Amino acid sequence: MKVLIATDGSDLATSAMRTAARILNPDDRHFDLLCVTPAWNMKDETARRKRYEEHVARETAKILDQAKDLIRAMRWTFAASAKPDLRQHS
Repeated sequence: MKVLIATDGSDLATSAMRTAARILNPDDRHFDLLCVTPAWNMKDETARRKRYEEHVARETAKILDQAKDLIRAMRWTFAASAKPDLRQHS
């Protein structure tokens, strides 16, 4: 079974991942990880926006890496791609 796990790196999100592991069959667990962050909401294209997006990309990568480490430690599988998508969606 494929399961989408959204995480913000919090203890509650980690607890939700562990709960999913207990509920799901160990031979049938495949997780896709998702971390959503706020988009830049100003209309300027300044260096400040670039710094913000770089910061968000670093923090998102860190959160996803921590979640992947937990998944590996529990011998789950997950989607390999964990690249930040900085596109703004409406």
